[in-house]
Amino acid sequence: MRQREEMITRLEWANEQLWKSGKCQQWFGQCDDGIKRVSEGVNGYLLQELLRASRHCDLAVVELFRKGMEGALVAVCKARLLVSGAAMLGELSRSGVGEPRCVDCVKSVAELMASCARSNAALLRELREDSNADSLLAMTREDAALGRMLEPVPVSEADLSQVLLNPRFGVQQERHDGSFKVRAIDHLSWSPSTADGGSAVQRPSKKARKERSVNGHTAPAEKMTHDTLDVLAAVMHKYVEVVGSIPGLIKVDACLGAKSCVHVCCYYVLRLMSTQRSGASRLPLSTVGRAGWHS
Repeated sequence: MRQREEMITRLEWANEQLWKSGKCQQWFGQCDDGIKRVSEGVNGYLLQELLRASRHCDLAVVELFRKGMEGALVAVCKARLLVSGAAMLGELSRSGVGEPRCVDCVKSVAELMASCARSNAALLRELREDSNADSLLAMTREDAALGRMLEPVPVSEADLSQVLLNPRFGVQQERHDGSFKVRAIDHLSWSPSTADGGSAVQRPSKKARKERSVNGHTAPAEKMTHDTLDVLAAVMHKYVEVVGSIPGLIKVDACLGAKSCVHVCCYYVLRLMSTQRSGASRLPLSTVGRAGWHS
């Protein structure tokens, strides 16, 4: 416990010093103002160094915070267009986390965007007000205030030939105290229920509709698998053996930046404690020590 608290204290100290030194601001460099607003408060420099120290396979993941994502992701309202960074349409780059796989055929993103007017007209015909509409609108406005998207506007004021709308709906989740919160879901597997977006009688299958959707135009280049409870049990057993204390499990509901920081920091701390206990070559303590931060 003492060793873990010492490491967390070091990380907190390093975070404070990096902001004071200006290295965090320098890391953002030529970052787009819109992306910078979304990533405000994220210590990209610290995350970058923690990824290197923990020997994470996907060092480029931190670039999401200063380069954003390619393409436009639109729910009920128009979203900000981020023109560089990680792809979210077409063939996705390999992160190294999953098992590589070949992508035989990638659908044309240009064709998807060319269908905007037809698809949007079909959506507006099919769309029904969600029972959680007020909560969804409030969450959308909160995201807009943080710079994650533009302010919602009446559909009559939008150029429906230049944006691709997708339905957003809410799912109620019960809290421990019995109250409920609403989680917003953007239905990116949606496409018109008729082949031509009109009033044809024949309806395409669910699979066919998904193939014409945003998700249908996204091709992962690696296969992800979930770790099993057996793996978790083995890791916990090893933790007790190496650290000498019973681990605690925590589920964090937070923004992307905070969640990523927590995951990377915890991974780094566990790696550090394991190498110290086993006597193996240690990870570079100087990167977070009070002797100074080294780039």
